[in-house]
Amino acid sequence: MWLEEDISSLSEIVARYKKPGSIDWAKVVLELHGRYTLVQCKNKWKKLREMQRGAPWSKEDRELLAYLRHEDPRLSWEALRLHLRGKTAHQCEMEWKRMQGVADKKRMRWTEEEVTALNRLGPLKCSAEIGRSLDSCRRQYLRMKKTSPQRVNDIDDRMEEEEMST
Repeated sequence: MWLEEDISSLSEIVARYKKPGSIDWAKVVLELHGRYTLVQCKNKWKKLREMQRGAPWSKEDRELLAYLRHEDPRLSWEALRLHLRGKTAHQCEMEWKRMQGVADKKRMRWTEEEVTALNRLGPLKCSAEIGRSLDSCRRQYLRMKKTSPQRVNDIDDRMEEEEMST
């Protein structure tokens, strides 16, 4: 029978002894004073991870994620997830993108309004206006250039004229 205090500290202990691709379970067992076997620790960890992965994002989780990203945007997802108990690096990245609207936009087809904006503004300015990533706008722009080069050449000419007039 697991003690409540051991269950709550298991995540922290595992984090200390986790290396890329492995966990030093012998050290985890020692830190839990040998109350559990290596197999028991592994199984409890697996069950905890399964329960945590399914946990929905709370308002507090999202606020903390936003705060951490704004404080240090270079912070890796792996480092960031250590502040968000029960979340994986991948979950943090996907939730951040969802919060920014990027994940949903990425999967959506380009609307006629977005294509028109891309034609009118070009990839750089269009990205900010329609809320798609610059890479997404560039890829769509290049696709358009392959399928209808004359239309894109007209856009390129207009963009050059605009740049010269400013």
